[in-house]
Amino acid sequence: GIQTMLTRDADVFVPLDERTARANAFQADLFISIHCNASENGDARGVEVFVLDPHKDTSRAAARVAAIENGLAGSRTLDPAALDAHMSHILSGLSSGATAERSRRLGELLLRSTLASLSERYPDTRDHGLKSAGFYVLAGAEMPAVLYETAFVSNPDDEARLAKADYRQKLADAIVNAVRAYRDGR
Repeated sequence: GIQTMLTRDADVFVPLDERTARANAFQADLFISIHCNASENGDARGVEVFVLDPHKDTSRAAARVAAIENGLAGSRTLDPAALDAHMSHILSGLSSGATAERSRRLGELLLRSTLASLSERYPDTRDHGLKSAGFYVLAGAEMPAVLYETAFVSNPDDEARLAKADYRQKLADAIVNAVRAYRDGR
């Protein structure tokens, strides 16, 4: 009972604004942007989910990640004031507190479902939690939207897990279970 639309089906870059434009044109009920995380700290591993939230302060660390993800030139050296300005610009585009709250609910369900799906086979998966950040790909969505970080490719163990069909299937199962729980109001 769930119809899925992918923004791409090949390893080609789709501009960030086009990704949400496709979801908006499809009149999607939810938008889940699936990513592989990376960190300068090679020990970082695990899963995390991001949402846009105009009612919650966003950390500079999350803002820095968003700046890099959003492709800002020189973003690795953005000063704190530039990061604050970038976040203010992104968050000013949010139109609905209700959509933000539904995004937060979807993010919570996705994180909980992921940890449950991975717990038996990958019990050491780290939970980095639900965070707010100004990801451009989320700002254009007209529906509840999350950015789902599935593992850290900068960590050799996480990278090896991503190479396993079993791990990827457990992530896919987690997404399905979260969407069903959201749809069913759980």
